[in-house]
Amino acid sequence: MLWTLYLLLAHPSYLPTIQHEIDTLDARPQLISNIDLSTHLPTLEAAISETLRLQPPVPIEILENISSQPVVLSNSDGTVIVQAGEQVLWSPWVMARLPYFWGENAEEFKPERWLTMEKRPTAFEHPVFNAGPRSCLGQPLARIELIYALAEVLRRYEFEPAWSGKRAVGMGLTASMVGGLPVRVKRRRTSKMYGNA
Repeated sequence: MLWTLYLLLAHPSYLPTIQHEIDTLDARPQLISNIDLSTHLPTLEAAISETLRLQPPVPIEILENISSQPVVLSNSDGTVIVQAGEQVLWSPWVMARLPYFWGENAEEFKPERWLTMEKRPTAFEHPVFNAGPRSCLGQPLARIELIYALAEVLRRYEFEPAWSGKRAVGMGLTASMVGGLPVRVKRRRTSKMYGNA
């Protein structure tokens, strides 16, 4: 959530569209379930997806073959054998910046890429929540929580950056932000809940 807010404040041209989508929800006569929020807030959902691409919560993964047998990994370039006790390091952070997959603007914050792509990347191509049998069971809930929490925060408050330069990623198990996110906050308007569950 912090990285999404940071990237939106660093690229403020997306905020009016997102706030318009949120305001439009208030004008609807019927309640919208939290599960359906992403379909009504496409720009916010795209900004969250783009943030997860550029700032994955776990930027580096290390897996070890703990069996007594080798494990065969096949890819388009050939076969790799991981012997017992060997480790494999892979990085969602690096994968998210590969120009051949994401385009020449792979390092840039471009939420619109998620609105225009014909086919979303698979969990193996964009492994923010891992993939296959190791896929995070909490992914659907995490996405719902992100959309709901950010929508409520952006509905209620306006933020102004109070930092200079780029924010740094902290070293640890997860990608925290060094020093947090200094902002100036003012109330936007009285909040009205639009979700019902």
